[in-house]
Amino acid sequence: MTLSGAAELATLLIRIDRDDQAARAVKAASFRKLGYAQINGVWRSWYLSAARELEGFDFIAFARANARAALPLPTWSPPCRHARSSKA
Repeated sequence: MTLSGAAELATLLIRIDRDDQAARAVKAASFRKLGYAQINGVWRSWYLSAARELEGFDFIAFARANARAALPLPTWSPPCRHARSSKA
């Protein structure tokens, strides 16, 4: 059986029971092997990301945490409104 065939059969089992950890592990392993074999970067990333998601990785929480950490500290301050220009 091919890796894509194993992933397809695991998909059918996951559709029956979304909490079937054995089926999720089989599908994740298939996707991981398919991803490592890919030359195309987009497909490689898709397979590896799907495998991590099947293993329970929470991409939304990861993105939120990294987005907060990546925000730069404010370095710009607004000009003082109270300063008046002196005209002679």
